[in-house]
Amino acid sequence: MGAYLTFLNIVLLFILPIPLYAQNWQPFLPSDKPSTQTFQYDLESKKKVSDTITRVWVKAEAKEQTGKKGASPVARAYYLIEANCQERTYRVLSTAEYAADGRLLSSSNEGDRPWYHIVPESMAFYLHKAICQK
Repeated sequence: MGAYLTFLNIVLLFILPIPLYAQNWQPFLPSDKPSTQTFQYDLESKKKVSDTITRVWVKAEAKEQTGKKGASPVARAYYLIEANCQERTYRVLSTAEYAADGRLLSSSNEGDRPWYHIVPESMAFYLHKAICQK
């Protein structure tokens, strides 16, 4: 039984695509910004990977119940994002999207990702503003 539990713990450690340590989620969109989702970044995962680049986990959750006609089946998603604070660009390194019942709908963690320019007043704009403050 003990060997089985150890094996199960190891399997779960490598299967789960999101960090288990994430506990300090901070909203970063202004409260007056209309959105169908809430966006938060994990303060504990924030890491400076170079002089200009900061990496952080972002969580997006649907505000309304999924399953309605025309609604996205994604209830919750996690994104590992890098922001280049100097160049005002960002890229998404990893994603995991979940249904309301907790089922993993999709995930991605593939190689080198392209950098995108940050559009004013977008989700990336407000995230950049939150994590690149000096």
